[in-house]
This record gives sequence, structure tokens and C-alpha cells, in this order.
Amino acid sequence: MNDPTPMIAEVRKFPPFEAGAKCRVLYGYEDPSGNSLSYDIGNVVTVSKICQPDSRWCIVTADNKKQGRIPSAILVQCDKKPVDGLACDFYHGRITREESEIRLKDMGEGTFLMRESVHKVGQYVMSVSLEKEIAHYFVYFTSPEYMVTIDFEAYFPTLHGLIQYYKSYISSGIPTLLDKALRCPEPRQILINYNFFAEAGWLIPLTEITHRKQISSLGRFGEVSSGSYRGREISIKSGRPDSIIIQEALLRQASTLTFGDNIFASHFNPKKDLTLCMEHLHHKNIIEFIGITLDDQQDISLVTEAVSEISLLSYVRRCGLTVLKENVLVNFARDICCGMCYISEKNFIYRDVALRNIALVNNQTAKISNFNFAMKASSYPFPLHYHCIKWMAPESIKDESFTSQSDIWSYGILLWELFSYGCQPYPQRSEDEILGLVEGGFRLDCPKGCPTNMYDIITSCWDILPQNRTTFEKIKQLLSNATIDTSTKSTR
Repeated sequence: MNDPTPMIAEVRKFPPFEAGAKCRVLYGYEDPSGNSLSYDIGNVVTVSKICQPDSRWCIVTADNKKQGRIPSAILVQCDKKPVDGLACDFYHGRITREESEIRLKDMGEGTFLMRESVHKVGQYVMSVSLEKEIAHYFVYFTSPEYMVTIDFEAYFPTLHGLIQYYKSYISSGIPTLLDKALRCPEPRQILINYNFFAEAGWLIPLTEITHRKQISSLGRFGEVSSGSYRGREISIKSGRPDSIIIQEALLRQASTLTFGDNIFASHFNPKKDLTLCMEHLHHKNIIEFIGITLDDQQDISLVTEAVSEISLLSYVRRCGLTVLKENVLVNFARDICCGMCYISEKNFIYRDVALRNIALVNNQTAKISNFNFAMKASSYPFPLHYHCIKWMAPESIKDESFTSQSDIWSYGILLWELFSYGCQPYPQRSEDEILGLVEGGFRLDCPKGCPTNMYDIITSCWDILPQNRTTFEKIKQLLSNATIDTSTKSTR
């Protein structure tokens, strides 16, 4: 039997905590001898004793007062020290145009602030006080170069570079010199919440992470690297430095996967939520979140279980029909459905169901990743405007309405992608046409070679009325019962 204790490669004080420390269980453990308690991911325990001479083990006490023996390497201390993480003090978070004008009133020409649009998630705006008015300029990020601009005349690698330029030059973009940045009047909720993770034990010291190599690029968003943490293979998703947008996106994922809520929501109560058993998402078909790291500039990286170098979308495109038979695709569909069923049961809305957001583990298990846009069904209104209209339910496009049933519609598009081996939905159709098409009754044809009863499942996701669509639980039952007849296929 293999030693369940991860190897510690570096020479350092181990374990990095003392008796009496409160720690979070990093990943599940059950003593193979049966003489100890089992511990699930996220359990908080108190270290009663460090075993001697073998400090790789310690005795811990759970909330129910029961004691057990557990490897020290799978514990991380719940640090009570707050983490100072202000990246840009002129960033005012998600506020309205009117609120920004109130804040800039009488502040002098050239005073500016940065904010996120309340109507377009991920769209950032620079509000500037001019001589007689307040002007608002969208901040655009180009792809694939990942340059930032406001007028498509001058481009900069960082937001800081853009600001410095417009402090010295007047252009057609901004008809005045930027002068002083208006500091946010209250602690911001978007980039200062690292202490929530530290207090809950999700903050991982950089010294404990070993980076190996970049395994994939996130384009304008950053990169994913492989590495190890306490003897465990991991993936590290890093955003580009100096990018408010990317840092927020990474924090949004981390908060959803740990606290079971979005820490950017106005109703989020860290004191309340951190004293309760955290409702972080944990399922065999969801990428396991291990923690976050912060560098000296307070830029965040997400640490997850190790994943393949490519998404499921890239994988099915690369392998194609000759390698991936229908039964393999059905297994992938089942994996994703099980994960989505769990998300729905937890009262979450994923809002970005697409094959590109599915990761592979060992090229055989599909797992849902990228929780940028996930939210609690009961959470505050969180409008979403971005470029993936072809995956969105008609009510989401039309009324910005997101529910589990809109996730069902998107899952139907995902299944169509899967069984067409990565084809683009609605080919040769513009995004502006999609709402009219689906409201007019148009639906994607059955992909060639797709089992006909799988296509029946796909179309059951696409009823124009959300309440008439199938559910993840029903699809899960169909796929789990192996009722997909791969011998009956479409010839179109």
C-alpha cells in the first residue's frame, strides 16, 4: 500500500504550524487502517499535537470533539492576518454612471476614476472630469495582442501605461490631460477581499508552489502552468499583471468555489459566511479548487487540481471521429451533466455552459471549470453582455434572465458541439441574427453520426419556454441508464 503522505521536496520548517492552530483540510483523507476518522475537503480542525519524531503526522480535533491522526501535509493554517491587496485605489468597482458623476463633481478638470459598467459585466469605463461635463470612455482590451486602448489610436500593454500617457498628451480620445486619480471613498469590494481567503485557509504561500512549465495560453487572459504543491500535481491559472479585469475574473471564480457565493455581491457578509461551514463547490465533475496565491504585486493565481493541456473543445477537434467514438462522447456528456446537476442542486447558475469551459483530467474525465460568470440563483442582479451569444438562451439574450433552465439551453448547445466534434454552432450566422432565428423556430440540425435519441435530448433543451425544457436531473437519469442507442445515427 502506498504511503498516503505527500512528499515534501523542499527543506523548510514542517509542518508550518504549531499545536493549537486551526487548519483547513486541503483534500480528502481516510485512514486506510480504519482506526481514524475520515476528513473531507474544507473541514476545519484544530491541531492538538504534532507527532514526534515523525512530524509528517499530527493529531487533530474536529468540531464534534473527536480526534484523529492525519498527514500534516494536507492541512493549511487558517491565517487570521488580513492581506493588504489594493491594486488600484482609483478603481471604484461596479457603480453607475450617475454615481461616478456625483463623485467627480467639483473635483477639478482632469480628475478621473475607473469603474465597471453596471450594464455590461467585464466592460470597464474611465470617467473623467472635463471643463463643463463628466465624460465616460470605454476601456478596450484587444485580442490577441492584449493591449489596452480607449480610442483605438494609442495602445498600451498596461492600464498604468495608458494613464501615464494621457497625463502628458491630449488626443482625440480625451480632450484634456489627466490630472489626479480620485481615490475610492470606501474600501472596494473587488480587489481587497484577499483576507477572506486568508482567514478561511485558502491562501497558499508562494514558497510552497513549484512551477514547472506553461501548459496552455489563455490568450488575452493569461496562462495556465503545471506545478506541484505539497507533493500533489496542480495547475496554476495566472492572469496578466496590472489587469483589473483578469484579477476580478480570477477572484470571482475563487470566491464561488470556496464561499459558495460571489464576494463581490453587495450582500456578501464575510463575518457570517466564514463562521459557517463553507459551501464551496466540490464534485467529481467540477475542477477541484485548492487555493489562491498572491505575488509581491498582489496579483492572484488560482491553484487547482492538474488538468490536461487542452480543453474538451480542442480535444474533440483534434481527435475527431476516428479516435473518439460515440460511447466516449456519451461519457463526456454524462460527466458534464452530473457536474451541472450538482451546480443546479446547489442553487447556482453557471451562465457560460460551453465546451470551451470543460477541462479534461487524464484525457478521460470531463470536469467543469472557469466559474467567471457563475452566481447564486438568489444573488443580486448580475447582467451579462459578452460575445458568446450563440450559446445563450433566448430569454438571456432578450431580457438578461438567467436561471437553471437557461443553463439547460446552453447545455443543449454544448451537446451539439460535442457530437459535431467541435463545430461552431449557427455557422455563417451573425450574433445579431440568433435571437430572431430561435424565436422563429429555427434549431440546429442533428450532427452527422449523432445517435438519434441523443439528438432528442438535445432538442428537449431548446423549448422556447424555459418551464417546458427538460432538467439536468432528467438528462442525468437518461445518460446514467445507458439508454443512448449509438447504433441509430443521423446520416445528415
